[in-house]
Amino acid sequence: MTQQTCNLASSNPLLMRKQQIPKNAERLDLFVRRAHELLEAGYQKMSPPAYNGMEEPEITGELALEIENVLREKKSPWQRPWSVHEDEPENQEHLSVSTRKKGKRRKRPDIKLRFSGQRENLYLRFEAKLLTDSGAYEDLIGPDPKRHALARFLQRRYGRNDDIGGLLGYVQVGTEQEHSDRVQQAFSNGKRYRITVDGAWTKTSWKKGPKHCFQTKHWRSGTKKPIAIFHTYLLFR
Repeated sequence: MTQQTCNLASSNPLLMRKQQIPKNAERLDLFVRRAHELLEAGYQKMSPPAYNGMEEPEITGELALEIENVLREKKSPWQRPWSVHEDEPENQEHLSVSTRKKGKRRKRPDIKLRFSGQRENLYLRFEAKLLTDSGAYEDLIGPDPKRHALARFLQRRYGRNDDIGGLLGYVQVGTEQEHSDRVQQAFSNGKRYRITVDGAWTKTSWKKGPKHCFQTKHWRSGTKKPIAIFHTYLLFR
């Protein structure tokens, strides 16, 4: 960067912010890719047919265990600052002590991947649902935060200040494509699901990531800040 450019940037805060965006975006993109590489690596250690007929918490527990096993092996240096947490409670720090949920009443995302960096900690929370029939996709994207996965992120029950979140569909009947097609069709009603202008259903792929992964972006309640949601479908039959 030339001295003239430096002077221009220092005198123009908007230009400074624009110059910082690619760096932050690249950092977040790398975090998301690594998180999904760990997710896929854990899944690859499982024997999918053995989990057909199991309940969601049982599958989630085994998936978290296999991700933990991947991290214990430490085959890649980048894995050292990572950890996996199953069913870890969410603390409502934005509420007063007298009003926040405590103990076993706290909400619990199924899986949380954490990167502990020198400057900051990054999290990707996943909520999982079984996909056992043609209507099961509603458990992933329905409007009720008490029962449905996406609503828990959009209502800020999970990852209140996060930029990203993840939905896991455990496919026990049919194919990953069949279930993802149903969600994509439902999202044609963008207004209902608060989908942003640039947040339409998009195939997301990484060389070492899940084969059936998609991305959308949604507006969250009570904030002007959107959240990117990654939809991953894992076959268990």
